[in-house]
Amino acid sequence: MILRCTKKLLAVLGAGHAAEPGPTPAAEDWYASLLWSGRRKCLLLTHATTLFSIFEADVHAGDLRVIHRMVTELGERELRRESLPATFGNLRSQELILAKAADRSVLGCMNDMAFLCEVAISDAGGLAHFELGELNHALHRNINSSRGYRPPVELAAQQLEREQSSRTRNRPGAGATANSALGPQPGQHHVPSLNGCAGRVRVLRCHRVRQRS
Repeated sequence: MILRCTKKLLAVLGAGHAAEPGPTPAAEDWYASLLWSGRRKCLLLTHATTLFSIFEADVHAGDLRVIHRMVTELGERELRRESLPATFGNLRSQELILAKAADRSVLGCMNDMAFLCEVAISDAGGLAHFELGELNHALHRNINSSRGYRPPVELAAQQLEREQSSRTRNRPGAGATANSALGPQPGQHHVPSLNGCAGRVRVLRCHRVRQRS
């Protein structure tokens, strides 16, 4: 598991923790950005391909010292909430490699999502009053121009379908009966309804990549 960190986050973790030379950017990379709300640290995680993102409030230094466990637990928590377990493989079993952020398009989308988080927290009256689960639910449904205006939760569901289909094809003796046992086939996977947060969904035009990292 490659976790690509912004400069601010690497400054907290210690720049020496980043792999040098950095690994080649890949579709399965995760990105992490350190945000501030008031005087409290917050963390924004984003999957490079699907833009499936997770916001965590009030992060402490001790949490960042065990960032592999933190990222794993946050990923598992949000995927369970969306009924999409193991979409990105077994995160616990994957070695964590820290690297510098590389994809400016992903960073631009994260900057836009960070702004949405800031607005949501401000509208709620601060970290003590906002609903974390509701914010993450909305982030999973943000439509982005760089991903064809398809919400991350839908893209993550498609990725899970592809992995399930691949495992089935590679299993000895797999056939039509095995495929039917899987339930919904590609194109039929149930994607949680977007209606519940329709008022919170905003179009993020990520082709306007900001320079901040």
